[in-house]
Amino acid sequence: MTHTPPDPDVARLIAEEVLRRRGEFRANTGHLFGLFRRHIPDSPAAESPAAAATYVRWALANLGALGIAVCRYKPTPDLRRREWVFRLVAIPGETRPETARMPRP
Repeated sequence: MTHTPPDPDVARLIAEEVLRRRGEFRANTGHLFGLFRRHIPDSPAAESPAAAATYVRWALANLGALGIAVCRYKPTPDLRRREWVFRLVAIPGETRPETARMPRP
């Protein structure tokens, strides 16, 4: 994967999923990779699971500007995979990205 700027479609697609799921979207990296391959196949985020995770990290500021807080956690201690949790915490435009934080589930 070569260095490219963040893809705004990644933040847009995650925001759509958050809204479609009534304010919260949970997914592991493999699920996000599949989502990107289905909906934005030409995006560099759809190249591999590692690329998907990188582009999600690059989209954090855009998600914060949309009022979506993000955290990663292990749903159970025995699982090796971590999940990303995207949660609508504010009306877009009424919060700064650095204040859009949420407690860990």
